[in-house]
Amino acid sequence: MKRKGKLKKIIYETKCIEGKESKQLLIEIKNAYKTYDNGEVKNQVLKNLSLQIEQGEFIAILGPSGSGKSTLLNMIGGLDQLDSGEIIIDGNSIQKEKDDKLSQYRRKKIGFIFQAFNLIPVLSVYENIVMPTVLDDSEIDEDYIKDIIEQIGMTEFCNQFPSKLSGGQQQRVAIARALANKPKIVLADEPTGNLDTKTGNDVMKLLRDGIKKYGQTLILITHNEEIAKMADRVVCLKNGVLENWEG
Repeated sequence: MKRKGKLKKIIYETKCIEGKESKQLLIEIKNAYKTYDNGEVKNQVLKNLSLQIEQGEFIAILGPSGSGKSTLLNMIGGLDQLDSGEIIIDGNSIQKEKDDKLSQYRRKKIGFIFQAFNLIPVLSVYENIVMPTVLDDSEIDEDYIKDIIEQIGMTEFCNQFPSKLSGGQQQRVAIARALANKPKIVLADEPTGNLDTKTGNDVMKLLRDGIKKYGQTLILITHNEEIAKMADRVVCLKNGVLENWEG
């Protein structure tokens, strides 16, 4: 009986860190290299980069323009391939997957938010939000979509078209669209870049609250340190190499 009790204690302690259950490793990047060659100049944008991200974590990647932030996001999103190294998502390597498998991966597991809102002008707010679900030929979870729309404060605008919305409202719709398919991972590329400071902060709070509510992992790239401070963890990317951030 003592041995059984000791075993239970060991199992419990491995699950608990400071009173909380340990989180599952969701993303693992190992020794990533990427170089772009335009025929005249070779630009190495990722240099032996390794990174681990847990399920439900909000991580901000800081860095100046040209530091490799967008390239890293594209790799995680399956939009581009590494020259060498490996990206493991939820226990599966995506590095050598074929295009159809990567397309399925993006539809099922990834939500994208860009600096440009990329809303379809001829679709209403509601239609823009559910578009990823429709494209995936999946059934729309109306209760979930309603909850997201309420979360971003856009219920009364469901039938409006993007041209009738402010920049902040359009980005709210883009956030809802990214969450609509219940992705495990949300990738945000400078989502406040086209917004003023107050609107940008409001949008980021909505995004942070949304991913926490639905248990999603958020990877945000930005050059704004104040925005980065909203994250659970901040890393800095300079010249393709991750560095400690002293903020």
